[in-house]
Amino acid sequence: MRKISIILFYLISGLIFLGGLGDHFINELLKVHLKFLGNPEPSELLLKSEIVIINMLHVIGGNLMAIGIGVFFLTHFGIRNDFSWAKWAFLIMVLFAEGSNAIGMYTVNSFYYFPLILIILTVIAVALNKRKSTAANNV
Repeated sequence: MRKISIILFYLISGLIFLGGLGDHFINELLKVHLKFLGNPEPSELLLKSEIVIINMLHVIGGNLMAIGIGVFFLTHFGIRNDFSWAKWAFLIMVLFAEGSNAIGMYTVNSFYYFPLILIILTVIAVALNKRKSTAANNV
C-alpha cells in the first residue's frame, strides 16, 4: 500500500503541475467564461475584461506549477524517506491550492471536478501511506 501511495503522490504532483501549465496556454476566453459573462457582444469592456481574466489564469497557473514542484519535492525527499510530516504538508498544500481553485472554478461554472479529484486522490494517498515498520520508527 505504501508503494501505491508514493506512486499516487508523484502522479498528483505531476497533474497539478500540468494543470498549471495548461492554464498558460489559454489565450482567449473559453466558452464557459463567455457563458458566465452572459455571452456579451464584443466591446472595449469585454476586451479589457478578457485581458484581466487571461492574466489571472496565467498567475493561477504559475502558482499551481509551483505547488506541483513543491509537492513533488515533498514526495521525493520527505515522503519517500518516511518523514511523516511531509505527507501532512503535501495534504495541506493541495487542500489550499486545489480547494481555492475548485471554489473559483465552481463559481464560474467551470470544470471544478478536476481539482476535487486531486484533493480526493491526495486524501487516499495520505491514508494509504503507512510508515515503514523498522526498529528506528518504533522508538
